[in-house]
Amino acid sequence: MSDLHDEFLVRWDDVDPLDGPPSPARDLVLAAQFEDELQNGGLAQFLWNFFPRWEKVLDGAERAYRAMGAEKQVAALADVRALLRENAPACAPLVERAKGEKEPGRAFGEWYAGAEERMSLPSEDLFLPDDPGLAAKRLAYVEAHRDELFGASPPARRRLKPVSRKRLECFAFLVLVLIVFAERTMLLLYLASLLAIAGLAIAFVAVLLVRLFTKRRPPLCTRRAAAVAAAAVFVVVLGQAGLLADTRRYTALVETAKELDGADAATVESRLGPPENRFSVESAPRHLSFPLGDKAKSRAAEIWTYRAGVWYSPYQPSTRLVVCFDGSGVFFHWSVDD
Repeated sequence: MSDLHDEFLVRWDDVDPLDGPPSPARDLVLAAQFEDELQNGGLAQFLWNFFPRWEKVLDGAERAYRAMGAEKQVAALADVRALLRENAPACAPLVERAKGEKEPGRAFGEWYAGAEERMSLPSEDLFLPDDPGLAAKRLAYVEAHRDELFGASPPARRRLKPVSRKRLECFAFLVLVLIVFAERTMLLLYLASLLAIAGLAIAFVAVLLVRLFTKRRPPLCTRRAAAVAAAAVFVVVLGQAGLLADTRRYTALVETAKELDGADAATVESRLGPPENRFSVESAPRHLSFPLGDKAKSRAAEIWTYRAGVWYSPYQPSTRLVVCFDGSGVFFHWSVDD
Protein backbone atom coordinates (compact mmCIF):
# COMPACT_ATOMS: atom_id res chain seq x y z
CA MET A 1 0.00 0.00 0.00
CA SER A 2 1.06 3.59 -0.53
CA ASP A 3 2.03 5.89 2.32
CA LEU A 4 -0.93 8.12 1.47
CA HIS A 5 -3.33 5.19 1.67
CA ASP A 6 -1.79 4.05 4.96
CA GLU A 7 -2.17 7.58 6.30
CA PHE A 8 -5.81 7.50 5.34
CA LEU A 9 -6.44 4.11 7.00
CA VAL A 10 -4.78 5.19 10.25
CA ARG A 11 -7.63 7.60 10.83
CA TRP A 12 -10.04 4.68 10.89
CA ASP A 13 -8.10 2.50 13.33
CA ASP A 14 -10.77 2.64 16.04
CA VAL A 15 -13.80 3.46 13.91
CA ASP A 16 -16.21 0.90 12.46
CA PRO A 17 -16.79 1.87 8.80
CA LEU A 18 -20.16 0.08 8.89
CA ASP A 19 -21.33 2.33 11.71
CA GLY A 20 -22.71 5.02 9.46
CA PRO A 21 -24.16 5.64 5.99
CA PRO A 22 -22.14 4.41 2.98
CA SER A 23 -19.56 6.83 1.62
CA PRO A 24 -16.49 6.60 -0.64
CA ALA A 25 -14.23 6.89 2.40
CA ARG A 26 -16.00 4.10 4.31
CA ASP A 27 -16.05 1.91 1.19
CA LEU A 28 -12.28 2.30 0.79
CA VAL A 29 -11.78 1.22 4.40
CA LEU A 30 -14.05 -1.81 3.90
CA ALA A 31 -12.03 -2.83 0.85
CA ALA A 32 -8.83 -2.63 2.90
CA GLN A 33 -10.38 -4.71 5.69
CA PHE A 34 -11.49 -7.34 3.20
CA GLU A 35 -7.98 -7.51 1.73
CA ASP A 36 -6.36 -7.75 5.17
CA GLU A 37 -8.59 -10.66 6.15
CA LEU A 38 -7.81 -12.48 2.91
CA GLN A 39 -4.05 -12.16 3.29
CA ASN A 40 -4.12 -13.11 6.98
CA GLY A 41 -6.47 -16.11 6.89
CA GLY A 42 -8.35 -16.31 3.62
CA LEU A 43 -12.06 -16.26 2.96
CA ALA A 44 -12.79 -18.64 5.85
CA GLN A 45 -11.36 -16.14 8.35
CA PHE A 46 -13.11 -13.22 6.65
CA LEU A 47 -16.50 -14.93 6.88
CA TRP A 48 -15.96 -15.76 10.56
CA ASN A 49 -14.71 -12.33 11.64
CA PHE A 50 -17.42 -10.41 9.79
CA PHE A 51 -20.35 -12.75 10.27
CA PRO A 52 -23.18 -11.86 9.79
CA ARG A 53 -22.18 -8.51 8.24
CA TRP A 54 -19.88 -9.93 5.58
CA GLU A 55 -22.23 -9.00 2.72
CA LYS A 56 -22.22 -5.35 3.78
CA VAL A 57 -18.41 -5.42 3.76
CA LEU A 58 -18.42 -6.89 0.25
CA ASP A 59 -20.95 -4.29 -0.88
CA GLY A 60 -18.68 -1.48 0.27
CA ALA A 61 -15.58 -3.12 -1.18
CA GLU A 62 -17.32 -3.56 -4.54
CA ARG A 63 -18.29 0.12 -4.63
CA ALA A 64 -14.69 1.05 -3.84
CA TYR A 65 -13.30 -1.18 -6.60
CA ARG A 66 -15.77 0.25 -9.10
CA ALA A 67 -14.80 3.78 -8.10
CA MET A 68 -11.08 3.10 -8.61
CA GLY A 69 -11.67 1.28 -11.92
CA ALA A 70 -10.60 -2.17 -10.66
CA GLU A 71 -12.91 -4.17 -12.93
CA LYS A 72 -11.09 -7.50 -12.40
CA GLN A 73 -11.70 -7.27 -8.67
CA VAL A 74 -15.36 -6.35 -9.20
CA ALA A 75 -15.85 -9.41 -11.40
CA ALA A 76 -13.99 -11.68 -8.96
CA LEU A 77 -16.28 -10.62 -6.11
CA ALA A 78 -19.16 -12.49 -7.77
CA ASP A 79 -17.39 -15.80 -7.16
CA VAL A 80 -16.46 -14.69 -3.65
CA ARG A 81 -20.11 -13.93 -2.81
CA ALA A 82 -21.27 -17.26 -4.16
CA LEU A 83 -18.71 -19.19 -2.13
CA LEU A 84 -19.48 -17.28 1.06
CA ARG A 85 -23.23 -17.76 0.69
CA GLU A 86 -22.64 -21.48 0.23
CA ASN A 87 -20.62 -21.72 3.45
CA ALA A 88 -22.46 -19.20 5.63
CA PRO A 89 -25.04 -21.75 6.94
CA ALA A 90 -22.22 -23.93 8.29
CA CYS A 91 -20.50 -20.94 9.89
CA ALA A 92 -23.53 -19.52 11.68
CA PRO A 93 -24.00 -22.17 14.42
CA LEU A 94 -20.28 -22.17 15.28
CA VAL A 95 -20.26 -18.39 15.60
CA GLU A 96 -23.20 -18.58 17.97
CA ARG A 97 -21.53 -21.35 19.95
CA ALA A 98 -18.36 -19.29 20.30
CA LYS A 99 -20.33 -16.43 21.88
CA GLY A 100 -21.30 -18.66 24.80
CA GLU A 101 -17.94 -20.36 25.31
CA LYS A 102 -15.18 -19.27 27.65
CA GLU A 103 -12.67 -20.20 24.97
CA PRO A 104 -14.21 -19.08 21.67
CA GLY A 105 -11.01 -20.02 19.88
CA ARG A 106 -12.05 -23.67 19.95
CA ALA A 107 -15.11 -23.04 17.83
CA PHE A 108 -13.08 -20.95 15.41
CA GLY A 109 -10.42 -23.65 15.19
CA GLU A 110 -13.08 -26.22 14.40
CA TRP A 111 -14.51 -23.96 11.72
CA TYR A 112 -11.20 -22.97 10.18
CA ALA A 113 -9.81 -26.51 10.06
CA GLY A 114 -12.63 -27.62 7.79
CA ALA A 115 -13.27 -24.41 5.85
CA GLU A 116 -9.76 -23.16 5.02
CA GLU A 117 -9.15 -25.55 2.15
CA ARG A 118 -12.62 -25.65 0.65
CA MET A 119 -13.02 -21.85 0.82
CA SER A 120 -10.22 -21.01 -1.55
CA LEU A 121 -10.39 -19.32 -4.94
CA PRO A 122 -7.65 -18.68 -7.54
CA SER A 123 -8.92 -15.11 -7.86
CA GLU A 124 -7.95 -14.31 -4.23
CA ASP A 125 -4.56 -13.13 -5.45
CA LEU A 126 -6.29 -10.23 -7.20
CA PHE A 127 -7.08 -8.76 -3.78
CA LEU A 128 -3.55 -8.77 -2.38
CA PRO A 129 -2.66 -5.22 -1.31
CA ASP A 130 0.59 -5.45 -3.27
CA ASP A 131 -1.02 -6.59 -6.51
CA PRO A 132 0.55 -4.18 -9.05
CA GLY A 133 -2.65 -3.45 -10.91
CA LEU A 134 -4.75 -2.92 -7.80
CA ALA A 135 -2.06 -0.90 -6.01
CA ALA A 136 -1.69 1.50 -8.94
CA LYS A 137 -5.45 2.02 -9.28
CA ARG A 138 -5.84 2.54 -5.53
CA LEU A 139 -3.04 5.11 -5.38
CA ALA A 140 -4.41 7.03 -8.37
CA TYR A 141 -7.89 7.03 -6.82
CA VAL A 142 -6.70 8.21 -3.40
CA GLU A 143 -4.57 10.97 -4.91
CA ALA A 144 -7.39 12.14 -7.17
CA HIS A 145 -9.96 12.22 -4.35
CA ARG A 146 -7.69 13.10 -1.44
CA ASP A 147 -9.72 16.05 -0.17
CA GLU A 148 -12.99 14.14 -0.32
CA LEU A 149 -11.63 11.01 1.36
CA PHE A 150 -9.72 12.74 4.13
CA GLY A 151 -12.51 15.24 4.68
CA ALA A 152 -14.99 12.42 5.33
CA SER A 153 -12.62 10.61 7.69
CA PRO A 154 -12.44 10.81 11.49
CA PRO A 155 -10.54 13.76 13.03
CA ALA A 156 -6.89 14.17 12.15
CA ARG A 157 -5.85 13.69 15.78
CA ARG A 158 -5.83 9.98 15.02
CA ARG A 159 -2.79 10.61 12.84
CA LEU A 160 -0.77 11.11 16.01
CA LYS A 161 -0.94 7.39 16.77
CA PRO A 162 1.88 6.35 14.43
CA VAL A 163 4.11 9.01 15.99
CA SER A 164 3.40 7.60 19.45
CA ARG A 165 4.22 4.12 18.25
CA LYS A 166 7.51 5.28 16.80
CA ARG A 167 8.43 6.96 20.06
CA LEU A 168 7.58 3.78 21.93
CA GLU A 169 9.74 1.73 19.56
CA CYS A 170 12.64 4.17 19.97
CA PHE A 171 12.28 3.94 23.74
CA ALA A 172 12.26 0.12 23.57
CA PHE A 173 15.40 0.20 21.43
CA LEU A 174 17.20 2.44 23.94
CA VAL A 175 16.16 0.14 26.79
CA LEU A 176 17.65 -2.80 24.92
CA VAL A 177 20.90 -0.88 24.48
CA LEU A 178 21.07 -0.11 28.19
CA ILE A 179 20.31 -3.70 29.12
CA VAL A 180 23.01 -5.09 26.86
CA PHE A 181 25.64 -2.74 28.24
CA ALA A 182 24.51 -2.90 31.86
CA GLU A 183 26.45 -4.22 34.85
CA ARG A 184 25.70 -7.57 36.48
CA THR A 185 22.98 -5.99 38.64
CA MET A 186 20.90 -5.97 35.44
CA LEU A 187 21.17 -9.74 34.98
CA LEU A 188 17.44 -10.40 35.24
CA LEU A 189 16.61 -7.60 32.83
CA TYR A 190 19.22 -8.90 30.42
CA LEU A 191 17.72 -12.38 30.50
CA ALA A 192 14.27 -10.87 30.00
CA SER A 193 15.57 -8.98 26.98
CA LEU A 194 16.88 -12.22 25.50
CA LEU A 195 13.39 -13.74 25.81
CA ALA A 196 11.87 -10.65 24.18
CA ILE A 197 14.41 -10.78 21.36
CA ALA A 198 13.62 -14.47 20.81
CA GLY A 199 9.93 -13.64 20.46
CA LEU A 200 10.63 -10.79 18.08
CA ALA A 201 12.96 -12.96 16.05
CA ILE A 202 10.11 -15.43 15.57
CA ALA A 203 7.98 -12.58 14.22
CA PHE A 204 10.83 -11.61 11.89
CA VAL A 205 11.05 -15.19 10.56
CA ALA A 206 7.28 -15.22 10.15
CA VAL A 207 7.49 -12.16 7.91
CA LEU A 208 10.10 -13.83 5.73
CA LEU A 209 8.06 -17.03 5.46
CA VAL A 210 4.90 -15.13 4.54
CA ARG A 211 6.79 -13.25 1.86
CA LEU A 212 8.56 -16.37 0.56
CA PHE A 213 5.70 -18.86 0.39
CA THR A 214 2.57 -16.75 -0.08
CA LYS A 215 3.94 -13.57 -1.68
CA ARG A 216 1.53 -11.69 0.56
CA ARG A 217 2.38 -8.61 2.50
CA PRO A 218 2.46 -9.35 6.26
CA PRO A 219 0.11 -7.31 8.49
CA LEU A 220 1.37 -4.00 9.85
CA CYS A 221 1.79 -5.27 13.43
CA THR A 222 3.99 -8.14 12.22
CA ARG A 223 6.08 -5.83 10.08
CA ARG A 224 6.64 -3.58 13.10
CA ALA A 225 7.62 -6.56 15.23
CA ALA A 226 10.08 -7.62 12.55
CA ALA A 227 11.64 -4.15 12.49
CA VAL A 228 12.06 -4.17 16.27
CA ALA A 229 13.49 -7.70 16.05
CA ALA A 230 16.09 -6.56 13.55
CA ALA A 231 17.01 -3.64 15.81
CA ALA A 232 17.24 -5.92 18.85
CA VAL A 233 19.51 -8.36 17.02
CA PHE A 234 21.70 -5.44 15.97
CA VAL A 235 22.02 -4.33 19.59
CA VAL A 236 22.98 -7.82 20.75
CA VAL A 237 25.54 -8.18 17.97
CA LEU A 238 26.98 -4.80 18.94
CA GLY A 239 27.19 -5.89 22.57
CA GLN A 240 28.87 -9.16 21.71
CA ALA A 241 31.39 -7.33 19.52
CA GLY A 242 32.20 -5.17 22.55
CA LEU A 243 32.52 -8.33 24.64
CA LEU A 244 35.05 -9.78 22.18
CA ALA A 245 37.14 -6.61 22.22
CA ASP A 246 36.97 -6.47 26.02
CA THR A 247 37.99 -10.12 26.36
CA ARG A 248 41.05 -9.44 24.23
CA ARG A 249 41.98 -6.52 26.48
CA TYR A 250 41.54 -8.69 29.56
CA THR A 251 43.77 -11.41 28.09
CA ALA A 252 46.44 -8.86 27.19
CA LEU A 253 46.43 -7.44 30.74
CA VAL A 254 46.83 -10.88 32.30
CA GLU A 255 49.62 -11.89 29.93
CA THR A 256 51.45 -8.65 30.69
CA ALA A 257 51.01 -9.16 34.44
CA LYS A 258 52.65 -12.57 34.16
CA GLU A 259 55.75 -10.93 32.69
CA LEU A 260 56.09 -8.26 35.38
CA ASP A 261 56.96 -10.40 38.41
CA GLY A 262 59.66 -8.56 40.38
CA ALA A 263 59.24 -5.24 38.54
CA ASP A 264 58.99 -1.92 40.34
CA ALA A 265 55.89 0.29 40.42
CA ALA A 266 57.12 2.60 37.66
CA THR A 267 57.67 -0.33 35.29
CA VAL A 268 54.27 -1.79 36.09
CA GLU A 269 52.58 1.53 35.43
CA SER A 270 54.47 2.00 32.17
CA ARG A 271 53.31 -1.43 30.93
CA LEU A 272 49.77 -1.61 32.30
CA GLY A 273 48.96 2.09 32.42
CA PRO A 274 47.61 4.12 35.35
CA PRO A 275 45.61 1.94 37.77
CA GLU A 276 41.89 2.41 38.31
CA ASN A 277 42.42 2.52 42.10
CA ARG A 278 45.27 2.32 44.61
CA PHE A 279 44.69 0.89 48.09
CA SER A 280 46.72 0.06 51.11
CA VAL A 281 46.06 -3.45 52.40
CA GLU A 282 44.15 -1.98 55.36
CA SER A 283 41.92 0.24 53.21
CA ALA A 284 41.31 -2.24 50.37
CA PRO A 285 37.72 -3.49 50.03
CA ARG A 286 37.20 -6.99 51.38
CA HIS A 287 36.35 -8.39 47.96
CA LEU A 288 39.83 -7.34 46.75
CA SER A 289 41.93 -8.49 49.69
CA PHE A 290 40.05 -11.71 50.45
CA PRO A 291 41.10 -13.62 47.28
CA LEU A 292 44.79 -12.85 47.85
CA GLY A 293 45.24 -15.48 50.51
CA ASP A 294 46.98 -15.12 53.86
CA LYS A 295 50.50 -15.38 52.44
CA ALA A 296 50.02 -12.60 49.90
CA LYS A 297 48.18 -10.36 52.41
CA SER A 298 50.97 -10.69 54.95
CA ARG A 299 53.50 -9.48 52.38
CA ALA A 300 51.41 -6.91 50.49
CA ALA A 301 51.73 -3.21 51.28
CA GLU A 302 49.79 -1.69 48.36
CA ILE A 303 47.16 -2.97 45.96
CA TRP A 304 46.42 -1.59 42.51
CA THR A 305 43.36 -2.47 40.45
CA TYR A 306 42.80 -2.36 36.70
CA ARG A 307 39.41 -2.70 35.12
CA ALA A 308 39.86 -5.75 32.93
CA GLY A 309 36.33 -6.39 31.71
CA VAL A 310 32.96 -4.75 31.19
CA TRP A 311 29.89 -6.95 31.72
CA TYR A 312 28.19 -7.63 28.41
CA SER A 313 26.43 -10.89 29.20
CA PRO A 314 25.66 -13.32 32.04
CA TYR A 315 28.67 -15.45 31.18
CA GLN A 316 31.19 -12.57 31.23
CA PRO A 317 31.01 -10.68 34.55
CA SER A 318 32.82 -7.44 35.25
CA THR A 319 36.42 -8.29 36.23
CA ARG A 320 39.41 -6.44 37.70
CA LEU A 321 43.06 -7.29 37.62
CA VAL A 322 44.50 -6.94 41.13
CA VAL A 323 48.29 -6.42 41.46
CA CYS A 324 50.18 -6.36 44.77
CA PHE A 325 53.38 -4.56 45.81
CA ASP A 326 55.43 -5.38 48.86
CA GLY A 327 56.93 -2.87 51.28
CA SER A 328 59.82 -2.22 48.88
CA GLY A 329 57.48 -1.33 46.02
CA VAL A 330 58.14 -4.55 44.11
CA PHE A 331 55.33 -6.24 42.22
CA PHE A 332 55.04 -9.83 43.41
CA HIS A 333 51.46 -11.09 43.00
CA TRP A 334 48.45 -10.67 40.74
CA SER A 335 44.93 -12.08 40.78
CA VAL A 336 41.57 -11.53 39.16
CA ASP A 337 38.56 -10.21 41.07
CA ASP A 338 35.18 -11.21 39.62
